[in-house]
Amino acid sequence: MWRVKLVAELRPGVMTETEVARIERDEQAGMADLGLRLAETKQLTAALQAQIVPAQVAVVGEQCRSCVSCGRRLASKGALPHLKCFRVSACCLT
Repeated sequence: MWRVKLVAELRPGVMTETEVARIERDEQAGMADLGLRLAETKQLTAALQAQIVPAQVAVVGEQCRSCVSCGRRLASKGALPHLKCFRVSACCLT
């Protein structure tokens, strides 16, 4: 049996490990059974995306909580750039 694990280090020194798939092959597997099957590949990709995308969204959400021009914390929803900033970033507009 093969276990596929995703190891994430979202903060320096803090690692999480998640098993995203198990791949089983009979000991009598032939040449046609080597590698991943299409269905296994799709399941593995979906499992990876289910773990990676929410983590990426959380990181990006935290990065966009303050104005890149002045560092001032932005409101959680509907934040508009404040007038003191002359350079408007994409984070300030979202």
